[in-house]
Amino acid sequence: MTEGNHRKTLLDNGLRVVTESNDYVRSAAIGIFIKSGARNETLDNHGAAHFLEHMVFKGTETRDSFEIANSLESIGGMLNASTSEEHTVFYARILDEHMEQAIDVLSDLVQNAVIKGEVTEIEKGVIIEEIKGVEDTPSQLVVENFVSDLFPDHALGMSILGTEDSIKSMTDKKLKDYRKSNYIPENIIISAAGNLEHDEVVDLVEKYFHISSGKHATPLTAPNGTLRNGINKVNSHIAQSHICLGYRALPYNDKRRHAMLVLNTILSGGMSTRLFQNIREKYGFVYSIYSFPEFLFDTGYFCAYAGTDAKKTDEVIGLIEKEITSLKNDPVKIEEIESARAQWKGGALISMESMMSRMNRMAMLEMYFGKYSPIDDLIKKIDAVQIEDVQNLANDIFLNGEMVVSVIQPNEE
Repeated sequence: MTEGNHRKTLLDNGLRVVTESNDYVRSAAIGIFIKSGARNETLDNHGAAHFLEHMVFKGTETRDSFEIANSLESIGGMLNASTSEEHTVFYARILDEHMEQAIDVLSDLVQNAVIKGEVTEIEKGVIIEEIKGVEDTPSQLVVENFVSDLFPDHALGMSILGTEDSIKSMTDKKLKDYRKSNYIPENIIISAAGNLEHDEVVDLVEKYFHISSGKHATPLTAPNGTLRNGINKVNSHIAQSHICLGYRALPYNDKRRHAMLVLNTILSGGMSTRLFQNIREKYGFVYSIYSFPEFLFDTGYFCAYAGTDAKKTDEVIGLIEKEITSLKNDPVKIEEIESARAQWKGGALISMESMMSRMNRMAMLEMYFGKYSPIDDLIKKIDAVQIEDVQNLANDIFLNGEMVVSVIQPNEE
């Protein structure tokens, strides 16, 4: 199957390979995407997805941790990984001539990581320090608290990192069971962009990947309608209040997603947009203020963040609510929506100059839609968003009584 310089191959064992060839660069980016993340966990193995992401770098059957770290760095490349609510990715950026070595190393990590007690125990300490780092970073922690308040009693509301208790109770068996259930061919997308040939990438994948079809992953459980709505405040030893205010929003495949992107740009696309101008510039109450949407398989959320003086907390919450209410009640001006569309398009097209961005975009499209969509199609959909689309979406999402506000504020003293 071919579409421009984008191609896709479905291998006999269920692995999907998607590539985009760009002969004007000398580099390539490749990612091994596992359609499984923190959302696929239970209370018993909370933190397993992220823990396993760490463990694959500790050693395989043929490479120790230093050999893994040095495998691509020694040839001018880089190797890394990340875990989200719904996927885990192991990725590399290399010169085009080193594609085989990158696929060799990535396949080794995904297939042959050795999970053994003494290394697992050491890595527990590393992850606990990572958890403490988030706890010492209230701008990150407040978003975690917000998502927990938005999806209580559901895997989406649990921290991707796990908790200190869940990490301490992690075992080799739990990690191996999670891998066995989720690192299966049907869950794996291999995405590559850069100066490459699709057929060569497919040949290399077939050479180095030998995962046979395995047990199917447990189906995702949809979140119920329970919210910890209202204002949920937590005290901490910090200097300012951190606010995360928002609502449940749209899944990835919702046709209103493009209106959501424009709406968010109107609120928070840059220094000329509403949150910045009407709260930071007009009142001087904040230094950092922004908003963002998160799209997931069957749900999503919208969050506005601000950091402010503790005495201004309630006032800043009220000002953010005012901007949201304005989107519901008053149609945006034509100049504002045109500017938002242009701003979003500019950011999207500039990001496409990065092979990493192209590689990630292909994988997300394959994961959520099962097919590729050219960037020009996305631009057309952004251009098609009208004033009434933004106002209707605001009224559909920003519902009275369903707002969640999470705050981390300084102790009274």
